[in-house]
Amino acid sequence: MSRERAVSRMFIRYMQQVLRNERINLYRKHFKDLKETPLEERLLE
Repeated sequence: MSRERAVSRMFIRYMQQVLRNERINLYRKHFKDLKETPLEERLLE
């Protein structure tokens, strides 16, 4: 039972790290897109 819990904790920790990294990647991509898009286009949307 404790081995199963340890594996579950490791999996949860791994998934938290994956989600954190994905969030950072999405933020960076969005930030890059904002820099490339002219201000006028963003205001018109």
